[in-house]
Amino acid sequence: MKMPRPVDAPRPSLRDARPILVRVGSALAVALGFLWITSRVDPGQSRASAPETPPALDSAHAATPAASMGVLEGRQLLVNLVATPEGPRYTVLDRAGAMLAERLTREELYQSFPDLRMDTIISGPLMLAPFDR
Repeated sequence: MKMPRPVDAPRPSLRDARPILVRVGSALAVALGFLWITSRVDPGQSRASAPETPPALDSAHAATPAASMGVLEGRQLLVNLVATPEGPRYTVLDRAGAMLAERLTREELYQSFPDLRMDTIISGPLMLAPFDR
């Protein structure tokens, strides 16, 4: 059962609803403006690019580009990590790109380059990603 309104109570008017209507109208205008702007802007497509690698890395491992796990750059040497069925292999180049050693195991790397300690250089897991050229 609905209670009758007291006689001395003020009647609701449009003035009471005006602030709410202004807020709702403003929010609607902002939303419609955003939708209109996003319909006009086309970000386009871009391709990610890999950093430049020395030419020796590209030609030395052209047969298995998908197996490359990355290049570690030091002050004097570059070390390319390659995944093989037998485990990781390391190719060492100088800063000019001349190949010093190719597809070494970890033990061979330690014997040939005692200053390179792969267990202290690598931090975290490495991921294999498809190579697209």
